[in-house]
Amino acid sequence: MFKEIRKQLVDKAEHLIRRTGLSDKLICTLLRTMHAIFPLFTGFILFFGSKFWFLVVAFIIILIFVLFFIFSGCILSSLEHRFTKDDYTVIDPLLIVLGVELTKANREKYTLWSNILNVVLVAILYYVRFV
Repeated sequence: MFKEIRKQLVDKAEHLIRRTGLSDKLICTLLRTMHAIFPLFTGFILFFGSKFWFLVVAFIIILIFVLFFIFSGCILSSLEHRFTKDDYTVIDPLLIVLGVELTKANREKYTLWSNILNVVLVAILYYVRFV
C-alpha cells in the first residue's frame, strides 16, 4: 500500500518538475545538491538556532526518518532516479569510504542506521543545548 503511495508522490513531483522545462541533467543536479546541502543546513540550525527552530528541524528530521521507514526508502532519491540513468544515492560516498559494496540493500541499511544515529544525536544535542 505505501509503495503505491510513494510511487504516486514521486509521479506527481516528477510531473510538476518536468513542467519547468529544465533538462533532466540539470534537474538531477539540483535535486542532488539539495539532498546533500539539506543536512548541512539543518545541522547549522541545530547547533546555532533558537530552541523553536531546533524543534522545527528536529520534527522534520523525525518525519523524514518515519517516511523513509514507511516508504521503504527515500522519496527524494526515487525522484532523483527519474531524471538520471545511474543508481547513485547520497549515501554512496560514505559506502565507498567504508569499502561497502554499492547495492540497494546496503544503501537502505546504512541510510537507516545513519537516520537512527541522526535522531540520537539530535536528542543528545537538545539535551546539551536546552536542558
